[in-house]
Amino acid sequence: MSGYSDCHGSLCSQALAGFFARSKDVYQDNKSREILVSRARYLNMTSTISRAIHDCLTRGVVGSGVRYEPAETSDFFEYYADITNELKKAFKKCSYSKLFDASHGLTFEQLEQLVFYTMIVSGEAWLFRKPDTLEWKVKEPDYIKTPSYLCSDSITTSFVKYGENYIYDGIELTADGLPVACWYCVDPYSLDVNNKNNFTRIPFVDEDGVPLVIHVFIKERPDQLRGLPLTAPVITQLWSTLAYSDSELQMAILQCNQSLIITTNTNPTTNPFGMITQRELNAPLIPDVENPEPKTESSKDFSIFPPMGTQFLDGLINRMNFINPGQSHHLAEGEDVKFLSPTAPSTGLSGFIDLQIRQIGSSLGIPEQVLSGKFDSNFSAVKGSCAAYNHTVKRYRKVLIESFLKPFFEVFSYVYIMVTGDDEDKKQAVEASKLLALESVWIPNDSPLTLDPTKEIDYYLKAVESGLITRDEAAQALFGHLATGDVKQDNQETNNQT
Repeated sequence: MSGYSDCHGSLCSQALAGFFARSKDVYQDNKSREILVSRARYLNMTSTISRAIHDCLTRGVVGSGVRYEPAETSDFFEYYADITNELKKAFKKCSYSKLFDASHGLTFEQLEQLVFYTMIVSGEAWLFRKPDTLEWKVKEPDYIKTPSYLCSDSITTSFVKYGENYIYDGIELTADGLPVACWYCVDPYSLDVNNKNNFTRIPFVDEDGVPLVIHVFIKERPDQLRGLPLTAPVITQLWSTLAYSDSELQMAILQCNQSLIITTNTNPTTNPFGMITQRELNAPLIPDVENPEPKTESSKDFSIFPPMGTQFLDGLINRMNFINPGQSHHLAEGEDVKFLSPTAPSTGLSGFIDLQIRQIGSSLGIPEQVLSGKFDSNFSAVKGSCAAYNHTVKRYRKVLIESFLKPFFEVFSYVYIMVTGDDEDKKQAVEASKLLALESVWIPNDSPLTLDPTKEIDYYLKAVESGLITRDEAAQALFGHLATGDVKQDNQETNNQT
């Protein structure tokens, strides 16, 4: 191979072939989004670093689940304090009964993990609710597409006119840019995408204003309608790291298999280490090898190898000279043996991987110690890494709460009030459910990442006793949520004394 031109560019350039960013506006970025989603999902299946990124964030943000807790008494309406405790019991019962999952196979905590993992891998997650039920289906972004049969020119047109509204990348908008519906493709992977019956228009809310669709994604640009994978900025680094590691591994295996090379200047047909020639392959089978027929001028010379068949292979194996460990072997004239010294993996592989992990982690807000799991630095450095990682986790958890948990709880509150409330409650069910979702508090079941919990607790206890922070702030830093129960009452007394 004379260079990259012989193989149409390097592995990295081949992987990114055909990728041209269209960044004039968010609508032109849609085609780039589909390419990024496809490559991000492929890397999640093949790259260990990519899988570590997604698993690391999922463990930190969701962990074993983010649970609902009743908030303090609200001034919005009188019965708020009484209904929240009942909602908590009913919500937990439905979660354990797997009533929220349309397939009845996931608890609410498992549904949280699925939604968040789909969001960071594919850029977004879509949840569709069956009307008049609490059952939800989680779907990948591939199912939301602009109907092809409405497109006059799908190549040059970035949007489709639908009545007074517009459809951008499968999402229907009003003239003011308000999303009102999405277009669901029943079979997005088939070639029959032009079939009208393959698409279904699903409104975001029903007639009462209760969500039918929940779209979970991180909005980073004005007018952005679809989400991008978490690893979108580092796809090139992830691919190059994967390709380099695989090449080093293959080279190491190759060199370990080829422990020596035998060179000779003799005729290859008489060389016991040579390849089988076409002459031997075309040789006729002679039944009696021990008493062959006398040679004639027209007969072929089989004095070197027996003919084809079992006799041929047995004779070939008997004539082969195998080199065993510790064997002294006499080489024939013109033969020479050269031993290989494996040099792979190279000494720079470890440094290259560490550098890539550092760059990837800094881009995603995950320190390299947390991403690699190597806490071999000093205490201050690791504590700083844990603190930076906890800030990233808090930011993504806020997105999960606002985009998924609160709309999800709004639907649950509405159905609960419609089932258990009286006529007066049912009249205010829509407004009450929105306020309940707005006032809901979501607490993780897992503590933030800490280096040494005993040292952390001693530090925050001294900080509270000294009046530097409140107990709520200490509980938030240690456990990820505010103090509750008697601790909050003691905390109020401590604040009054301070």
